[in-house]
Amino acid sequence: MFFTPFSTLVDENGRYLSDRYSIQITPSLHTLKCSMERSYDLNLGFALFVGNPAVGIANDLPNAAEEVRCLSKLFQATPLIGREARKQVVLELLSGASIIHIAAHGEPTRGEIMLASDSSTDPCTSSHKEGPAFLTQQDIMRVSVRVRLVVLCCCDTGKGKILPEGVIGIARSFLASGARSVVATLWAIDDWATKEFMHGNVLSRTLQGSVCEALKETMNLFQKHKIEYYRSIKIWAPFTIYGEDIKFTKNEIEEIRKNSREMFDGFVVLP
Repeated sequence: MFFTPFSTLVDENGRYLSDRYSIQITPSLHTLKCSMERSYDLNLGFALFVGNPAVGIANDLPNAAEEVRCLSKLFQATPLIGREARKQVVLELLSGASIIHIAAHGEPTRGEIMLASDSSTDPCTSSHKEGPAFLTQQDIMRVSVRVRLVVLCCCDTGKGKILPEGVIGIARSFLASGARSVVATLWAIDDWATKEFMHGNVLSRTLQGSVCEALKETMNLFQKHKIEYYRSIKIWAPFTIYGEDIKFTKNEIEEIRKNSREMFDGFVVLP
């Protein structure tokens, strides 16, 4: 049941649960207890967007890059794309972010995220054959984050090792490290459809309400989408919220935008 897409279950009237309810998952009672007892830093940071890291494999994700380009504008942040999305750079920025959105390849069993290798900074020496640098569970656990919302638009980020305490994977690592809410995926996702799902829907709706309500509304839209392919459970159902239901005030959004502008002012993006 850890990998059940509860949004697709139907009631006695044949309606999806996501038609009536916004759903969030607590991975275990221990996680719930820790979340309730944790004191959160009220200071806000910046918004971090990472898309289509250069990982040296044939299956490029151009729509993931476009996804973060569009969404980063909502917070006036500079996205890290291609060779700029290096593991060491991302790790150094994680602890200062209040919103993290990563659109990349995910490892199919542990959900670990493929980022650009740190050696890919030099265009003269980097190669398309160069393999990815994985953002692992251990990497996340070594970083203390104050992030309110993490969105992992990567394949299988809800996967991991099943233990009595639930699924131990990349999403759970973010929660354990201090994240309040994590949006992860239960299976492989479509590059083009995910861009449509996220752009102008989930994250932008979060600016007007809670993340759980934003996800529910977006699912409802896709269930009745004019494009038949988008109405498939395969497209809209893998997205699951772990942890708390997060809502940002207008003042908090403006502070995140201000911090994002200051953080990335003069930030050099590699070609």
